[in-house]
Amino acid sequence: MKKFVVTFRMEGNIHSLEFMDNIINVKAREINAKMWISDYIQNQLNIKTRVAYQIISIESVNY
Repeated sequence: MKKFVVTFRMEGNIHSLEFMDNIINVKAREINAKMWISDYIQNQLNIKTRVAYQIISIESVNY
């Protein structure tokens, strides 16, 4: 598994979120990042309604 950081904009604020992934396909990684973002919005930010966000980047983290 590799560690990635997805940076996204939501309601004018920039957020960064770390997640682990072992997918090589870039599109599949983006789908996984979207799932992590949705979970983060619902559980960490406690926002239960649908909100728009824009992924800025998904980058691997080198140890």
